Amino acid sequence: MDAINRSAVMVMPAQPFLDWLRRADPTSAALSLEDLRREPTIYLLPEYGSEREARGYLRDYCSEIYRSSPSLRPKNVYIFRTI
Repeated sequence: MDAINRSAVMVMPAQPFLDWLRRADPTSAALSLEDLRREPTIYLLPEYGSEREARGYLRDYCSEIYRSSPSLRPKNVYIFRTI
């Protein structure tokens, strides 16, 4: 049997996102971070040769995820933690 060794990134909202969401949508006042994290978005990453290479790819890829996900772009809120 062949083995597949791949990595993935889960995008999960942080407190600043929840704070923004509550300000932008008053009907979300009862939501918690746990509610928002129940179904995270998962991105499969390509294979890489070293941890350093993976971190470099993730730096670039996080920007792409951010640009491609309008729901993650509240104004003036920093969502992604620096790798």
